[in-house]
Amino acid sequence: MMINLATLDPRTKIVVVVVMSFLAVFIRDIFWLLAVMVVTVMLLKLFGVNIRYVLFKLKKFISLFFALLVIQMLFVRSENALIEVGRFTIVTYEGVEEGFLVILRMFIIIFSSMILTTSSYQEIIQGLVKWKMPYDIAFMLFLGVRFLPVLTEEIKDTFIAIQLRGLNIKSVSLKDKIRICICIFMPVVAGLILKAKKIALVMETRAFRAYPTRTFLEERRLNSKDYIIIFTVLLFGFSYYAFYYTCQGGFGIEGIFSCWSE
Repeated sequence: MMINLATLDPRTKIVVVVVMSFLAVFIRDIFWLLAVMVVTVMLLKLFGVNIRYVLFKLKKFISLFFALLVIQMLFVRSENALIEVGRFTIVTYEGVEEGFLVILRMFIIIFSSMILTTSSYQEIIQGLVKWKMPYDIAFMLFLGVRFLPVLTEEIKDTFIAIQLRGLNIKSVSLKDKIRICICIFMPVVAGLILKAKKIALVMETRAFRAYPTRTFLEERRLNSKDYIIIFTVLLFGFSYYAFYYTCQGGFGIEGIFSCWSE
C-alpha cells in the first residue's frame, strides 16, 4: 500500500521543497545529484503527484534544456578536450558534465516544487502566515505566481490574433520576429496592468487589510506525522550533504572508504 503524504501541512511540504532544492544547488557531482533526483521522484510518488503529467508539461522546455546543454558545453573550458578542431577545443568533458548538472538541477527543483501543487494557494498562504510571514507579503507572493499563467495565456492569445490576420510568423525573418515581439510586448503588459487594477479594486471592495490580523475558517496545525517528516527530511538533507562534502564529490564504495580512511 502506497503512503499518500498529500494531506500533510503545507509547511511540511515547503521544508521538503527547500531541502531538495538546497541539495540540487550545492551538490556538484553528477552521480550524487542523480541520487537526489531518484529521491525526488520517490517523494513525488509519496505525495501523489502525477509524474507523467509533469513530464508532459516539461516537453515544452526540451529546446531550452538542449540550449543550456549546448551553452555549457561550448563555454566551460578545461584541458580535457572531447572535440577538437586543429588547435582549438570545441567541447570539453567538464563542459558536457556541467551541462548535464544544470539540467539535473532544473529537473530536481521543478519536480520538488510540484509537491506544493498538492495544496491550495490558501493553504500555503496560511502556512507562511503561521511562520510569522505578514499576510500581505504572502498574498502578494502567490498573486504574482498566479499571474505567470495569465501572462502566458495573454501572449498565446496575441500570437493567435496575429496569425488570424494572415501573418505566418514562421516564415518571416529573424529581424521581423523581433519587431513583432516588441510590438506584442506593450499590449500584453497593458492588459496585465488593467487586470491588476481590477484585482486591486476587488480586494478593496472586500475590505482587504481592513484589520491588522487575518483569521481563517480552518486553522491548520502540525501533527506528529508532520514533525516526523520534517525531522526525517532535514536529517537526510544535512547527512547527505555532509557526507558529500566529506567525500569531496566522490561516489561509490571506493570513494566512501577513502573518505573514512582519511
